[in-house]
Amino acid sequence: MNTSATPTASYTYANWQRARNGDPAQATSEAMLFTDTWVTGEVPELGPYAFINTIAHASIQPGKIIQPAVAMRVTHHHQETPQGPTTSMVNDFEHYHGGDYVDEMAAMASLCAGVRLKAGGVTRQFEKDGDRFGRPVQYSGKPDPQFLLEGQPQIPRLTLPFNLNDCLRPLTNFPERTVAQTNAFIKAARQYQQAIWIADSDPTLAWLMLVSAIETVALEWKSDSPPVEQLGTAFPELVKLIRESKSPELLEPVAGILKQLTHSTKRFVGFIEAFAPPAPAERPAPYMQISYEKPDLRKAASLIYRHRSQSLHRGTAFPAPMCQPPRYASAGQNKLAVQEKPFGLATSSRNASWTIDKTPMLINAFEHIARGAILNWWRSLEQQA
Repeated sequence: MNTSATPTASYTYANWQRARNGDPAQATSEAMLFTDTWVTGEVPELGPYAFINTIAHASIQPGKIIQPAVAMRVTHHHQETPQGPTTSMVNDFEHYHGGDYVDEMAAMASLCAGVRLKAGGVTRQFEKDGDRFGRPVQYSGKPDPQFLLEGQPQIPRLTLPFNLNDCLRPLTNFPERTVAQTNAFIKAARQYQQAIWIADSDPTLAWLMLVSAIETVALEWKSDSPPVEQLGTAFPELVKLIRESKSPELLEPVAGILKQLTHSTKRFVGFIEAFAPPAPAERPAPYMQISYEKPDLRKAASLIYRHRSQSLHRGTAFPAPMCQPPRYASAGQNKLAVQEKPFGLATSSRNASWTIDKTPMLINAFEHIARGAILNWWRSLEQQA
């Protein structure tokens, strides 16, 4: 839940609202969106935004090189205001995500499409009563996105072609959500976008960012649950130990003391349990699959969150077996049926070892769950409106 009484809106949300309210268009900016896969379709109008297909990958194999595949135009709506002294400075950063207004829409498009999609800087500006061809600009100082693929992809599905018309439909109701909901969605989308961008080169960091993406929207979703239930989700062994001890009555006071520590785990696990998507349509052999049954997802999510906490607070990186690229499974002609969890009973790597019960899934499986859960939460807001 959002704790701010009057959260500041993102530029994307505020500009969209001004357009709906009839505020005049003062200028239009154009920036390129870069991706490593094939783009089809285009969206000439999505509120004050447009996505124009440049047909950049017509002769290039997807997944091998980044291309400026989409030109995004942003029409800026606002009333002209006289120049004058600014108001006094105050702290106002709850909505901050580290990017600019073109990054906001690019990140949401990346999340909705499930592909690597990032914005470069503004390259052309169409001013009111200015040159009808626009003025080329390069003053943003933002470099074009780049990345290096290292070996086999961590999330093979990312290189599938995507259709802009189909993928951007979840954004059509964007201005009808609340400021707090749209802020959470943008921040989660930014973290998802950056996670999949670096997944091949730094899967441990990608794990952290995917977990944080879920945390961001889960915080807006809800935050209430009994302390004992929270403790059972975060530390089931401790609950069992106390219940089997000579002083089981200590369970509730201990849970109350540890509430601040266990609360975030319960919220994270509860969000996944509530909004997790169904399993992918194409799946590998059963011994390579994770279980999508709610009790199993709950257990896996709790363990993933524990790895996240150990990584952030103790410097213990996500287990190496969870950061290995998946193997393609035998599934006829469909090569996207890929391994979802580590093999074997245990794994040893770099002077460390993990039993299979500590490594619930690979990052490609968690990306499917994280993205699906965030989008399912976003769609659920339609029913609440």
